[in-house]
Amino acid sequence: MAKKPEKSPFDPAGMMEEFFSLYDPDAMKDMFDPQKFMERMKTMTPGNVDMGEVVNRNRRHFEALVEANKSAADTYRDMLEKQMAILNRMTDAAKDYTGSLTASGNPDAMKANQKAYADAIEKALTLMKEMAEETRTANEKIFNGMKDRIAEAMKGVGKG
Repeated sequence: MAKKPEKSPFDPAGMMEEFFSLYDPDAMKDMFDPQKFMERMKTMTPGNVDMGEVVNRNRRHFEALVEANKSAADTYRDMLEKQMAILNRMTDAAKDYTGSLTASGNPDAMKANQKAYADAIEKALTLMKEMAEETRTANEKIFNGMKDRIAEAMKGVGKG
């Protein structure tokens, strides 16, 4: 019986598959399911608060939260797919270029081949990093804005 080859820890497709699983819209939906949320809240809520009523009064907010998280997950998935497309395009172009150099068997051509491929990978990774940094910066800006809104809302807790 043939031995199944081990997965390489550096396999981009395997890494992306694992990373995409973190942004599964169904998992996000489960995380903010009103019934599951209510169960988690029971351990954090004073005994005189009817969590069923709180959840029912805020059902539309829970539903909006689920939709917002699905949208965020879709956005991250799209970004990751675009990053992989960048990597694939750059490496394919490098393969095409270096393929003609390799055919000659010339040692200088082989060095040029290696350098061209390494440069393509470096450029792809730089572009992918820039895309991730832009996403992080945008998320940080949104988070800081929401943090201010939460602080303002907390001032109103107990007043109304």
